[in-house]
Amino acid sequence: MNILPIGSLVVSEHFEGTGKIVSVNIDSNFATVAFFESPAQPYARQIEVNRDKLSLTIPPEEAVIYCLEPQSQRWARARFGGSRPNGDFLVIFREEEYATLPIDKIFVLNKAYDTPVNPADFLALQANDAPFFFPLRQSFIETYIQQRAACRAMASISSSAVELEPHQLAVVRRVLQDKNPKYILADEVGLGKTIEAGMVVREHALEATGHVSMLIAVPAPLVNQWREELGERFQLKQLIIDASTALAGLRQNEVTEGIVICTHCDACTLIERGFTPSLIAVDEVHQIASWPWSGDKDERYDFNLIAKGCRKAHYVLLLTGTPLHGHERNFLSMLHCINPEAYQVDETHLQDFTELVKNRENLGGIFSGLVPSVSNVSLRRNLETLQQQFPEDTVLMTLCQQLIPLIGTFSPNTQEREERIRDIRRHLGENYRIHHRLLRNRRQVSLSFDETKNLNLNLLFPGLNGAVECRWYCDGLALDELIDEYRSLSLLPQNTQWAMSEDTYLFWIDDLLSSPLCVMQRAKVHLGEAERTQEERDLLEHIVSTAKNELQAIDNKLAITLNEWLQKNSTGKAIVFCDRPDLAQHLAIKLELLLEYPLERYQPGQPLMYLKPGSPIRILICDKSGEDGLNLHGGLRLAVHYGLPRSCSRIEQRLGRLNRYSANLKGVKPVQSLILKNHADRGLRNVWASILKDSIGVFNNTIASLQFVLDDYLENAWQNVYQEGPVALERIASEFPGEQGILANETHKINMQEKLLAMDDEIAEAAIFAQQISADDHLAVAQCNALTSWITRALRFRATGTAEKGIKFQFELSDRSTGTLVDFKTFLTTCMLSFDKEGGNPPSTHLMSAERIPAIDGTTVYPLRYGQPFVDTIWQLLNQDARGSSMAVLRVLPKPLNEPNYFFQSTWLVTHRQTQDTYAQRRIADELYPPRIVQHWLSSKGTPVTNPQLLELLNSEYAKHETSQKLYADMNLRPNLWQEIEELVSPDTWKEMVERVYASDREQQQATFGEQARLQLMAVKAVVVCSRNLLEEIV
Repeated sequence: MNILPIGSLVVSEHFEGTGKIVSVNIDSNFATVAFFESPAQPYARQIEVNRDKLSLTIPPEEAVIYCLEPQSQRWARARFGGSRPNGDFLVIFREEEYATLPIDKIFVLNKAYDTPVNPADFLALQANDAPFFFPLRQSFIETYIQQRAACRAMASISSSAVELEPHQLAVVRRVLQDKNPKYILADEVGLGKTIEAGMVVREHALEATGHVSMLIAVPAPLVNQWREELGERFQLKQLIIDASTALAGLRQNEVTEGIVICTHCDACTLIERGFTPSLIAVDEVHQIASWPWSGDKDERYDFNLIAKGCRKAHYVLLLTGTPLHGHERNFLSMLHCINPEAYQVDETHLQDFTELVKNRENLGGIFSGLVPSVSNVSLRRNLETLQQQFPEDTVLMTLCQQLIPLIGTFSPNTQEREERIRDIRRHLGENYRIHHRLLRNRRQVSLSFDETKNLNLNLLFPGLNGAVECRWYCDGLALDELIDEYRSLSLLPQNTQWAMSEDTYLFWIDDLLSSPLCVMQRAKVHLGEAERTQEERDLLEHIVSTAKNELQAIDNKLAITLNEWLQKNSTGKAIVFCDRPDLAQHLAIKLELLLEYPLERYQPGQPLMYLKPGSPIRILICDKSGEDGLNLHGGLRLAVHYGLPRSCSRIEQRLGRLNRYSANLKGVKPVQSLILKNHADRGLRNVWASILKDSIGVFNNTIASLQFVLDDYLENAWQNVYQEGPVALERIASEFPGEQGILANETHKINMQEKLLAMDDEIAEAAIFAQQISADDHLAVAQCNALTSWITRALRFRATGTAEKGIKFQFELSDRSTGTLVDFKTFLTTCMLSFDKEGGNPPSTHLMSAERIPAIDGTTVYPLRYGQPFVDTIWQLLNQDARGSSMAVLRVLPKPLNEPNYFFQSTWLVTHRQTQDTYAQRRIADELYPPRIVQHWLSSKGTPVTNPQLLELLNSEYAKHETSQKLYADMNLRPNLWQEIEELVSPDTWKEMVERVYASDREQQQATFGEQARLQLMAVKAVVVCSRNLLEEIV
């Protein structure tokens, strides 16, 4: 039978922490276990537990314990020093002040999880702490809450090395505030969707203290890029695992924890094998959105697996830069993953969805006209249209009726008018979006209700600096001209069996626009076919001969141009885009011989030396696989278009690798393009290059939302080229520019359609939010020092480095005078994202800094602030530890007094009343009611102290000795001193006074902040103002 002496300390699976045996019932074999919450409540909570389920324990060395100090018989905080030979235990009050006590006299603090320490309970029993700890704790509390308030408890925003722009902040905020966070992030190419997703991923990792299962499905070439991005910029490296590791765990029926970053196909396999992640993110989701419409049953099956995973996951992030216009089928597939019941994948729902999109285009026009700057006449016209279209929307009808009296012909623009317009815009935006979980930011958004003031997101990008042309020359007809001659001859009735036909013509054109090498390869294939006539053979041999000459000419010209550009721009780098892997291989070999600078060929899935800081590689050669998803921006960049594909979207994707969000990079320059032309001005290659450069302007301005619409127009023109020749392209070139041209009309249409998708109002709010975060960042070093002081000076973590240059915290396992004053096992189980597994023993944190710096000398740096698990764990322990939460001093004045005066400084944390145990709960609470610290002085009667001279005296720092500047001397009210001044204030009188002041203060604060506020007393300081004459009377 388990022997449990009364007063012994025990642990059990039936409760958290340590309890104390207060009674034992031999007959029932049950023991009563009590928990020490404060000296005022040493046996606060009591439960009955079977004795066989209890185990005797003692605190770890250096643990904080409480006991009655033997001499004064007053409660005191002490450190546990371990067992002694006689069965007693060493208790250390101060470095030279200790005692040995039996275990029944030793208590271990065990607050209920949802009940933080109340400093007033300790002060009331004269168990206050030394003045040394109090200001350090106070400073930590104030800094931590200031950081939490600045980021509205969104821990990832505070603790990532990335500083968000307003449009990104608006997206992250929307997702994290949603109780059902499933979203399509459809920002234009290059606006930083990966950063938005990374913030959500980190937030989810923090919510679960690293014990999460996440699935990030991306195109194969982007797997390594995502791993680096999440590992380095979001400090999640130790959580990232690959698909094979996850599959191995599933085979052994193990719970798979970690962030799996893998290809779309591997993601399907994992879900099929039973992987149920709590977060799914799919990058470039448009690549799989066509699967449910495919004739391939395997693609349909795989899409259903992804949709199944999305249904079960709590977080879903689908990332695409594809605009909605023209891609209704794919967006319906995406929405099916978000809400499968409402958006089913079939032709009937597609027809309804397409009609919905068209209707929203019309509504977008009205929405864009609902701004204060629009005339009252136009506003009345818009309201009439709304009332006609949505008569059943009673809320909208009421809002319209409220605005109508304010928009008479001669009515001025008043604040009420603006507010009523804003109400209607908000209602339309929330209720008539395509879907409120489809978020799309574009490069130019309104940052203000006054749309004349806007934020041009292009300012956050390098920009495009047009295209320069270089020409190569060969004798005789150009390859374009030979291909066109081939086309003309193939149209003749007698040549219907030729290799070029209407069905194959565009293949020839794709080869022509890619490289002479591709044309040569195709021509050689047909030369080997027996059915070719002599006339066709002669023409094909001419094509092969010319292609060979042009290939040499274009390669030589490219090498000369690149050498000149790289020599002229000593810090510049060039990216050569071509079409096919064999072409990239040809260029890599040829240019390595001709160039004076080192180059690298992009291989999907392989790390790029080109991107490494200080890398000597100055030329990167990419085939088509490098056009999608790669981040190649930074510094001065030249985009070389070795070939010009027939797709505007591919050109946009290429430039999107370079013209990306760069607000956090230095030395970024506008991206210049280089296009290669031959001497045949009216040849197809040159005509197409001119259309891209001059008619569409793709090298000068992003066409993110227009790209696919333009491709549709151009595809029709390309279909006519076989019959008409290059003139078909020249004709459509004239249709693009001008106020009534294709570009202007389509831009207007898309603007109207996407107006309701825009997050302009939220971005306007987020811009203010971002300014607050930025302002708080300017205090980073001071805040870091405030946090560090408590961590190092009070808790005795050993720090190496500085806040500015990087700092690490290590447990100190040396003797009692210098060892860390907390149990490091607690940290290792709660701070997985902060501790460096390879940092040796004793464990240490990763490198941290005050600033948001991604790395120092190649080492990842973690911001030391709210949201960093190490800092958050310190905060959690602080709430369950009374160390430094209360202090009391006897302030002795030279001037005689008739009686002592008692003053109390309360420090309250004011938050929203709802539960705030998790990051998610705190985010919601802090949006409703940002946390704040409130501090004030009260007299012993509970009345506020307002006298400036008295406040100056009370706020003066602790001073052991009187000086010419400080006309007082302080004495720390330790247990023995409390005993000595009992004649001034008895323990009972003091207890009653503290409890009365605390209760009165809480009641006053609750009345001030309202019932929605939750109050937590974080610290209390007592100053007993006395005089020499009073002390002399009691000696």
